[in-house]
Amino acid sequence: MLFDILQQSDYKKVLIFCKTKPGADIIVEALEAASITAASLHSGKSQAAREEALQDFKEANLSVLVATDVAARGIDIDNITLVINYNLPEDPRNYIHRIGRTARAGKSGMAISFAVENDVTLLKSIEKSIGQAIPVITEQPFHKEFAAAPKKAKKKVKKRNRR
Repeated sequence: MLFDILQQSDYKKVLIFCKTKPGADIIVEALEAASITAASLHSGKSQAAREEALQDFKEANLSVLVATDVAARGIDIDNITLVINYNLPEDPRNYIHRIGRTARAGKSGMAISFAVENDVTLLKSIEKSIGQAIPVITEQPFHKEFAAAPKKAKKKVKKRNRR
């Protein structure tokens, strides 16, 4: 689905968020193998490598920057046209920081989140945090209906009769 979005769109600067440092590097390798210019940004990179990746992305020498949440806050990059949550964040507040990288200063942008069945609880937590439902695009070849998030079981407490 990631390649489908990147190859069929005219997004110029795409910021992809994932959970892990190895995951970011794997995504970059796959993108480069598909001739998509990309770099990763995470805490496993040296400061010089992180600065170089950011600068290349800012100057549009890269079309895609793949980052862990180290980049969700505090970076200032203009004209990001698409943010993709390859993995949903564990902390719902990071969702807001991630998608806030696009559509800044009156510009338009788009945010897309991928979710698998194990993410239903995270998705519901994010929706509760932002106070709205996240629309699901069902008209695409990778869509699958998920069961509702399981409700937490209430613990039964036995009462003892004390005499």
